[in-house]
Amino acid sequence: MTSEHYTIKDLERLSGVRAHTIRTWEQRYGLFTPGRTPTNIRRYSADDLKNIINISLLNRSGYKISVLSAMTQAERERLSAELLQLEDKPKQHDQDLLLALLEMDERHFEETMNRLSASLGFEQTISSVVFPFFEKIGQLWQAGTVDPAQEHFFSNLVRNRLAAETLKLPPNYSNEEMVLLFLPAEELHELALQFYNYSFRLRGYRTCYLGAALPFASVERAVELHRPGIIVTGLTTALSVSDEQAFTAALCAVAPAARIFFTGPRFGSGHAFREPNAFSTSALVEFLKLNPAN
Repeated sequence: MTSEHYTIKDLERLSGVRAHTIRTWEQRYGLFTPGRTPTNIRRYSADDLKNIINISLLNRSGYKISVLSAMTQAERERLSAELLQLEDKPKQHDQDLLLALLEMDERHFEETMNRLSASLGFEQTISSVVFPFFEKIGQLWQAGTVDPAQEHFFSNLVRNRLAAETLKLPPNYSNEEMVLLFLPAEELHELALQFYNYSFRLRGYRTCYLGAALPFASVERAVELHRPGIIVTGLTTALSVSDEQAFTAALCAVAPAARIFFTGPRFGSGHAFREPNAFSTSALVEFLKLNPAN
């Protein structure tokens, strides 16, 4: 698969419209004119993908296919844009984020984020829309429908937006408790950590954001210097820490007075902590009173 040559199965995964339905729309209503390989296999363009995503959105919103087929593609795009501006359900915006991802279109991404943030607030946009959308990206990547360049492009846009929104927050330290945030050595997936940093800052906490891939000796020095009341860390891959229990015990011993939240897939919902000051992601969500995906 390339961005200009999608199979019908790619379209099915990306749009949620079944392949049989796509063929029906193509043959009965002439909504698509796919190319063909030398072996007569359908090949769809990026423009076809954008078209089917808009048609799918409008169809789910009550427009009949017979009516949509009589419109021009420009008319359908205009109606889709108007519908998204009126619609306040986060999942309806997945299509816009998907197009921004596939076309690697920064302006489309920023326009979508601005619209969502105005409607939901930035924090809710990240927790209810963007993070669930990353799960979809993972599924598409495993299926070979999204390539690493597209995923990295989208991740960097989210990372930059989180940093920009955090900088906008006024230094209103109404809560004097220090929050230390870091990821251990070899752990590079810091988008969630950035989000938690934003959420604590939004609530008036002082934070010390140390970022990704931090050696444990550096963590010990930071704890000694700042004496944090809260620590947030996380594990995603097996490369960073081979033994979750040993990592948990060591960090809790370094900061016995701190509440330490361990996040990421390596600390799933069923993970049992032995240390009294160790807590899970769900405890952190409850502590911050976040409202994750609906």
